[in-house]
Amino acid sequence: MSKRKGTTEAKLENTRRYVRAFGEMAGFMDRIDDVRHAIQRGYAEAIQQPPSFDSHGSILGRESPRQEQVSRKAAWIASHRLGSRAFCVMNQLVQCQAGRYFSPLLQQVEMLGYPTRPVPFESFVPLAKQRRAMARIDALFVDPVSMRLTVVKGCSVEQLQRRLDRDASVMEENLWVRHRQLALAREVPTKHIATLVLAEMILRSALPDWDVDTMLVAVEREDCSWNYEGIQFSGTALAELAEQWNPVREEQVIWSADAAGVLAFGSTELDRLPRVPAKEPLNGLPVDRATRCRMVLETLWLQQAGVDGLAVGGRGEIATAVEDRYLIHYSQDLRRHDFEDCLAIGGFIERPRYAGKCYALTPLGVFEALLSRRQIEPEMRTPQSPDPASHLVSSVHNQARLWARYTEGEQVIVGAA
Repeated sequence: MSKRKGTTEAKLENTRRYVRAFGEMAGFMDRIDDVRHAIQRGYAEAIQQPPSFDSHGSILGRESPRQEQVSRKAAWIASHRLGSRAFCVMNQLVQCQAGRYFSPLLQQVEMLGYPTRPVPFESFVPLAKQRRAMARIDALFVDPVSMRLTVVKGCSVEQLQRRLDRDASVMEENLWVRHRQLALAREVPTKHIATLVLAEMILRSALPDWDVDTMLVAVEREDCSWNYEGIQFSGTALAELAEQWNPVREEQVIWSADAAGVLAFGSTELDRLPRVPAKEPLNGLPVDRATRCRMVLETLWLQQAGVDGLAVGGRGEIATAVEDRYLIHYSQDLRRHDFEDCLAIGGFIERPRYAGKCYALTPLGVFEALLSRRQIEPEMRTPQSPDPASHLVSSVHNQARLWARYTEGEQVIVGAA
């Protein structure tokens, strides 16, 4: 590595890093103490606020796809209603590799220690494709006590079709009307139901001793409203489905918010983290992209803490550590999106120039990891804990120091274990 670092190209890259760092610091060098105090003050205020759906998802950036927001919201609501952890948020239902079908849902169940039986995917998948079954589900809940599996598919109200009955009192511009007959005024896309039916077929075949429920959760995606409906489709057969749209019967609606958005346990409560008992705080949250990214940062921070060197690890190495720590199935397609499209673009992790395809925490990544753990773990906010703001600044400063030493060629890389 020393020969490569002596090349003109390497020296020029180091110079560019110095220029970037200098450019970022130049406007603050004469008031560095003010900046430090501003960081400490902002951090101290942030960790005193209860984390919410939006604050948890802020790691995704402002351009999070609309469908992802629908999926996250559906999983979040279902987790509140069921009091259980939502796995497999926006996971593919079926994948095919080297001509062999498999399901990430079953891999997740097996990660939790429950064996599954072989599934005749070749019989199920073509039938579901005829009904345009979608590629992904939005949550899987596993209740080993009652031996029950619940699959959730999210849907925005914009994706639902209102019946063309112009005289019905429920036919208003706002779908969340003052009557609970709301569901009777709409039809559900066949592709959403077919996805749930395929998931039920797979799970019943793999785990015949378990009960399986399927649920469509309709939400509003554009604003802060927590209006929703949970529509049950358990036991539905593919042959029963119409070509494009299927009416909803009143008895299928088992979860509902009223017209004003005043929920049984309060809209403010829904906006907060689901109350799922867990020894590891992140294990109580829906396993969506925001949670997975925070799991990656926490894993890297634990590997970096106490090491006088830049701790690096490959994407597969880090993802395996996340799987082992949090008992989640972390598929290849999700890893790529999380690492490259969120964490790297957001500046939370970066590839050191001479570490191949490995990643390391940036100072911003340290900030986000510490903020996340302090917000989610209430016991971290007790008076007995060290001053969090001072600890943050020293940790961020130390990570910046490690990067500077690495850039100058004085740093030994420590492999992430």
